[in-house]
Amino acid sequence: MIKPASIYETRSIEQLRRELRLDSQALRRFRNALLKHGQSDSDALAELPTESRDAFADQVDLHAL
Repeated sequence: MIKPASIYETRSIEQLRRELRLDSQALRRFRNALLKHGQSDSDALAELPTESRDAFADQVDLHAL
């Protein structure tokens, strides 16, 4: 099993963004919602496109600290 990338690993998250073809602004809104505004995981993930949301969530450790 592949270890999920930490939300704090910028390079890994950027690579995943490219693989999933996520818009950089959508990823920015997600990170701001989660880290800056303290929203729940599900509320922050709602900032991502529906078709990529589950794949992204499966490959990222949202609470690495």
